[in-house]
Amino acid sequence: MRLGLILALLILIVNAYGAGVGIAPSIIDLKDLTRGQSAETLVTIYNNQNEKQIFYPNAEKYNDWITILDNEGRVIDRIDVPANSSKSFVVRVKVPNDAANGKYEIPLYFETKAPGEGTGIGTRSPLKIKLEVVGEQRVSVKVLSYEVQDTEKGVPAKFSVSILNDGNVVAVPVFKVAVIDENIIFEESKSIELSPREVKTLKISWDTSKAEEKKYRAKLQVLVENVSVFEKVVEFNVFEKGTLTASLQVINASMSKPVVGKQTKIDIKVKNTGYIDYETKLKVEIYRGEDFVGVVQSDPLWLETGKIGELTAYFVFEEKGNYTLKPSVIYAGKIAVLSPISVKVGEKSSEVNKSPGFSFYLALLLLFIVAAAKLTKR
Repeated sequence: MRLGLILALLILIVNAYGAGVGIAPSIIDLKDLTRGQSAETLVTIYNNQNEKQIFYPNAEKYNDWITILDNEGRVIDRIDVPANSSKSFVVRVKVPNDAANGKYEIPLYFETKAPGEGTGIGTRSPLKIKLEVVGEQRVSVKVLSYEVQDTEKGVPAKFSVSILNDGNVVAVPVFKVAVIDENIIFEESKSIELSPREVKTLKISWDTSKAEEKKYRAKLQVLVENVSVFEKVVEFNVFEKGTLTASLQVINASMSKPVVGKQTKIDIKVKNTGYIDYETKLKVEIYRGEDFVGVVQSDPLWLETGKIGELTAYFVFEEKGNYTLKPSVIYAGKIAVLSPISVKVGEKSSEVNKSPGFSFYLALLLLFIVAAAKLTKR
């Protein structure tokens, strides 16, 4: 009973507040428009409240279609309506040259909170715009390249296609992948929106952690409006773990100024120069003189082949003194040991051993690979 009363009161409050604003017409039906064509409609917004209201138009994903003009033809981005008064303006709708044929229903809101103003209470008074885009259109996409690579157990198999929209309207191609043993054991699809002359790459991954170590077939397909425009069957291998080469390059490193009691961070930028993706992590051992103080680690980073990533570890020096930092990068079951960093930590300032190749703010660390850089197939 009490809940019903509360809901009824809320409805009354919302209706009373919404009744203070009116828009005429509330629906604009533009019928048929061709690409590049525009249409204008005079709209009036009524403020029935006892204070001035400022309204900001927002058509969300259709903002590029909509322009608001005052009565003198100037573009405006807000509408000021005095208390207990009204204001007329022009809503111009222009269909983009790449709009696809079809029926559209565009919600145009007039909001009392400015864009980017942050959280807060505001009203949204809606105006609905209906239209249908007609005319000759050419929907066409072209697959420029595709890629299927061998992998090893536990490392995702990756499939990708690069697609060009060579039509004259927005296209939504769908990339489908089916992994086939005797039957289909994995199937997934992804779609993307492409403007005319735009090129994008779609990627799909298959988790091989439970896959058998053998040869498979991948059926790649690209569809537009449920019509296949590209189809290819490619063989690939899932090898035993450790078969493929994993390697890593340290590009550079930097460390913030270490001060007693304050957080210090060390950044290591690395590149995956191998043939498989892997997880990598930074580990830093900390010594004060000959005494081991502790170890800190970065969050793990999944690094794809050819990609560059940054590993960051944080630590605090609790006492002043001479410290040695021994960083290493762990990746794909291997360890890359970096040259040690000598630091003299004081209460206000610190000194770093300024040996060649390492400065206070930017250090290029020498890389020593402890594990073998390459593994041969068993």
